[in-house]
Amino acid sequence: MPETLRSRPLPSRPSTGLLAWEATMGYIRGQYRLDTTLTVQAVPEAGNIHWQAAATWGQNSEQVGGKSSLPDALRDLWRQVDENMSFLVA
Repeated sequence: MPETLRSRPLPSRPSTGLLAWEATMGYIRGQYRLDTTLTVQAVPEAGNIHWQAAATWGQNSEQVGGKSSLPDALRDLWRQVDENMSFLVA
């Protein structure tokens, strides 16, 4: 007799980097740490806007700055977290 395989559809991928960060930080907050924050700032410098982004949870903190756009800041923050937190993946 054939076995029934139960599967659920995967959640849809967030349409922007900010929504992806929101989902990721929400997951960390819900599962691990209540003190999880994502901070983004637009900083005016010499007639230009530079973006900073920081992610903090527990004693972990990563940040980037001096980026020319919000997407660049969020992408580089993601890369930095991935690079520096790779020891969490066993």
